[in-house]
Amino acid sequence: MFIDSDVTITQLLKTTGYTAACIGKWHLGWNWNSINMEPTGERTFWDKTQIAYLLEDLNWTKPVSGGPLDRGFDYYFGDGTINFPPYAWIENDKFVEAPNDFF
Repeated sequence: MFIDSDVTITQLLKTTGYTAACIGKWHLGWNWNSINMEPTGERTFWDKTQIAYLLEDLNWTKPVSGGPLDRGFDYYFGDGTINFPPYAWIENDKFVEAPNDFF
């Protein structure tokens, strides 16, 4: 997880006039709370049932924070997550389109 006080190489390079893009997966985390509403569903994970966010519990039109644009990059296109749902493409800080399923 990225700590706000951490500095990326891209942030340092920007101070000298560089422009940078990130293409691919972002492995430093996203702030999913920036698009969360209230969880309304239950899902079973590893034989345990727990409250979970469903697709309709998230506002897919809002920008998601914590990504490359917040860490010094000028442009981003890539996967919204590492190896877990929701599987969706993000351009800059917005979803290209909302995922149609979490699995």
